[in-house]
Amino acid sequence: MIGKLINLYKRLRYVLYETGDYNVNLFGIRNSNDTHSNGFNDYLGVLYRLNGEWKIFMCAGTTDPGLTSRTIPVSTLGTAILPCGQYPKMFRIGKHKGQYDALVQNTPVALFRDRNKDGKLDFCNLQPPAMCGINFHRANAKVKSKQVDGWSAGCQVVADPQDFAEIMRIIKESAKRYGSVFTYTLFDIKDLV
Repeated sequence: MIGKLINLYKRLRYVLYETGDYNVNLFGIRNSNDTHSNGFNDYLGVLYRLNGEWKIFMCAGTTDPGLTSRTIPVSTLGTAILPCGQYPKMFRIGKHKGQYDALVQNTPVALFRDRNKDGKLDFCNLQPPAMCGINFHRANAKVKSKQVDGWSAGCQVVADPQDFAEIMRIIKESAKRYGSVFTYTLFDIKDLV
């Protein structure tokens, strides 16, 4: 998987942090083959070097809003969906909803807004960049979540709190060396073939 991801970064001409220990490439992989899912059917992770060797930590997550947010949007503009792409300096270390350490939105981003409340993800109605609280956080604090439901209204969400803790450990190690702001890259799983 490491080789495929590195090649994908390069093929799409995205910035890939290749020098220095813990110089983190934070990424998500959206499973666009299933636009009805309310499960954690995507991947979230970090790719970095340690002692000259590439390392990866990847886990189950969602890059899509849950069914709750799709049918009852938190915004009158519609349900937020982050388009695939690379987002320089998108996240910084902060508190998700003021409660626990996570990655919070640092720069404005353009979002699709799904307005029809039918439960299916619609990648349309692209809105201008804005600060909308698109964070990178965990679902339940104690157990691995099976359904997204209300855990995401457009955020990138890790299903298992232990996996999230490992990502944050790596992120904090990176922050000691390079600062607390991170680029995020969201891929479509179809691009990995």
